[in-house]
Amino acid sequence: MVDDTGAESTTDVAVARTVAPTVDRIGADSVDVGAIAAALRSIVDDDLACGARAVLRDPIHPGERCLYVGVVDSVRRATATGRMLAREVLHSMGVSPGPILRTTGGRADWPAGIAGSIAHDDAVAVCVCGAGVNITIGVDVEPAEPLPREIVADVVSTELERALVGNDLVLARLLFCAKEAVYKACFPLDAVFLEFKDVWLLEPATSTAGSWLMATSTGRQVRVQVRRAPRLLAVARVVSSLVPMAP
Repeated sequence: MVDDTGAESTTDVAVARTVAPTVDRIGADSVDVGAIAAALRSIVDDDLACGARAVLRDPIHPGERCLYVGVVDSVRRATATGRMLAREVLHSMGVSPGPILRTTGGRADWPAGIAGSIAHDDAVAVCVCGAGVNITIGVDVEPAEPLPREIVADVVSTELERALVGNDLVLARLLFCAKEAVYKACFPLDAVFLEFKDVWLLEPATSTAGSWLMATSTGRQVRVQVRRAPRLLAVARVVSSLVPMAP
């Protein structure tokens, strides 16, 4: 989870505005990027473009080298792969961006009229983009592995969340993923760093795939589409600014 170019693809898959290039990968045997791209597409609204890419060995765009001074290799590769993917997703929308740098707030500096979100773990990067001034989106990805027990209480913080998760630590990590996506969707609007306790479920949710309604301490209601396989995925979109009752 976190918030592109030297490697050249021999296979580029673009179906329903979904990008899933698949060469020069790190950990290629363990990542089915096509399946991840398809899963992401299944939870992304039709007016958005999205994609997935396995982390590449040397994906840095020359114009983005300034972003990676002093950054460890694994983070540099994953972050640069995310920006490469973002350019490919934008290209599928008819936008031809150059380097994707950072705003003063540390977020990706998208072309005018574009909203987007990038996420990565150690093996795969994902991106969701849309055109329009009223679009606010966030995406996150995690391996389908248990959430470390030492942070479960921080992430699973309400009665409804505890009832949902039970003893399922992979589901706890999916909730972690969803809250990260909510933060990414809301930060451009509010410029507030949300802790896990600042984001909570508003209604019961299914455990493996579905649509979760969540709320934030800044008064946002956010619809989060989630998938549990082949990787944990969450796509958040702000739907309302009505102030919800805190849990």
